Amino acid sequence: MGNLVILLPLAVYVLLLALFWKRTGLAEALIRSHLLVLAFIAVSTEALSAGDDLAHGPLLLVWLAAGVCAGAALAVWGGRAPDYRSLLAKREIFPAVLTGIVALILLLTLITGIVYPPNNWDSMTYHMARVAHWISDRSVAFYPTSIERQNYQMPLAEFGILHLQVLVGSDVFAALVQWTAFVVSICLAARLAAELGFSKRTQRVAAVVAATLPMVILQSSSTQNDVVASAFVLAFVLFLLRFRREFSPGQAAWAGLSLGLALLTKGTGYIYCAAVGPWLGLWILRKAWAEGRGVLAKAVAGLGLVMLLALILNTGSYVRNYRLYGNIFSNESGYYWNQDYSVVAMSCNVAKNVSIHLGTPIRSINDGIYRGLFFVFGKELDNPSNNVRGVVFGINSYLRHEDFAGNPVHLLVFLGGLAFMMLRWGQEKSGVRGYAAAVLLGGLAYCICLRWQPWASRLHTTFFLLAAPITAYFINAGLKTGRERAGAVLLLLMVLYALPFAYDNRTRSLSAGGWRKKGREEFYFAVNEGIYKNYRDVLVFLKERKVREAGLYLGGDDWEYPFWALSAPGGNIAAEGSVRFRHVGVEEKSALLEKDGPLPLYVIASRDMENWKYRSDYRDVYASGSLHVFQRRL
Repeated sequence: MGNLVILLPLAVYVLLLALFWKRTGLAEALIRSHLLVLAFIAVSTEALSAGDDLAHGPLLLVWLAAGVCAGAALAVWGGRAPDYRSLLAKREIFPAVLTGIVALILLLTLITGIVYPPNNWDSMTYHMARVAHWISDRSVAFYPTSIERQNYQMPLAEFGILHLQVLVGSDVFAALVQWTAFVVSICLAARLAAELGFSKRTQRVAAVVAATLPMVILQSSSTQNDVVASAFVLAFVLFLLRFRREFSPGQAAWAGLSLGLALLTKGTGYIYCAAVGPWLGLWILRKAWAEGRGVLAKAVAGLGLVMLLALILNTGSYVRNYRLYGNIFSNESGYYWNQDYSVVAMSCNVAKNVSIHLGTPIRSINDGIYRGLFFVFGKELDNPSNNVRGVVFGINSYLRHEDFAGNPVHLLVFLGGLAFMMLRWGQEKSGVRGYAAAVLLGGLAYCICLRWQPWASRLHTTFFLLAAPITAYFINAGLKTGRERAGAVLLLLMVLYALPFAYDNRTRSLSAGGWRKKGREEFYFAVNEGIYKNYRDVLVFLKERKVREAGLYLGGDDWEYPFWALSAPGGNIAAEGSVRFRHVGVEEKSALLEKDGPLPLYVIASRDMENWKYRSDYRDVYASGSLHVFQRRL
């Protein structure tokens, strides 16, 4: 019965969807409903956390209240129901085929996200682990942890997971946060194409381009946050473009809401929004200036509203970071940023980031790409100032894995679209040229700001989704300029390349059928199978001794979430009988949050405890692989 509680957030979504549908159309209704639901999650989480009330009962009440408000709004302002017959009456083959492709990919990824548990590396270290702590603490307040990212990283996607996990009592629906963002991103790609004045056909192609991005497909069934953040960035751009057209306070409010949610989700939101936002802002002010002082005042006020709403939504996160780190972004932000900003270094970083999407299954081709880059840049490829953790540069092989997969077909078609636009520069609308420049500026800003890392493809998600309308424009130009076969081949190539990512995900494969053969708990370890037995054995040891609280002595990139998931009855971390875990021996800044009190009777350690000041108070009583259990001397 617990799983049926998922119908409550779904009902709120449906009521909002019905409220907007008749006024705006289905795609627009999905976008606005999504923004409101996530804003509600952000505000309600902060409010309940302030009173340590993040528990099943209070969350159930706030969602019931949201449902009542949405239902009342629909009753008062809903108007006539959408005309479903008009949707069914359309019998054009091309739109039907495109819709079928998108629907198939969405269905496959939805099933994947439900039948498999979260199992991404970052999810095991901090995305899902922080949710477990919040559930245990009934608050999103910072806590002592050796995995500092659990505190300072932007929290909105995990807020959404928190709501679902508390309401349902397990993580079975945790991937829905990313999956719904995938649906909304597809709609946003189409609406951006419409805002740029592209035809209905191009809008549909843009939706397919977004739906067939390999990295987005892989992530849509995961509990990371790149697709969530990207959807908000796309919405921010869409509503800014609309604000430029009509200078409406309503469009400014939606843009501010989108910006705030993007910044509350992921650090890359700051980079892309900081690149695209000022560009579009200046574009807005230039148009307003030409139309007179009154319009200019409206534009300035609207942009001020955008910034104000974004600031309000992020206040809680800023305050928590500032109190602990003296910085609203924490004191570790420098770890991610480039240190060498010379022209050569930046050019090399652009080339390295492009190369992430060029890996193939053929080693000789990958080696050839590497040799070509080395011929141009030499030792600059391994510049420690611009490579994360001093990682040595290389070309990723073809992998259907959400940490390494590239988007090669989409990249090449997008570059073809840019070349096509350059050849027709004088014939293109200024809005299309301006948008293309904004997309490139966002990609360039990313390369300038962040160090290269081999698993950065997921961080490029926003760029590729923003590029979808331009990519679709190029494909559709081939479809309608006497080269129909060329455009159709490009689109077919995208679809055929993308489909295996939807049904044969490296760590969550539907075609392999592993989810039918093994227990759910084993799949938490899909990317690190060798440690499953260690975790299981240690938790069995604690269970036999009826332990209800244990300390964790972990490294900064160790897996924490499986301790919570495997020890909770039915996966319900808040259930009676669950083990509560807390970090001990913390050496990071969050050690300042440690409270006086008795040490835990048992401590699980994944690293050497010799430097811990209380090591002499414990004796080693059990070990499985790299995990050791220590018991306090009585």
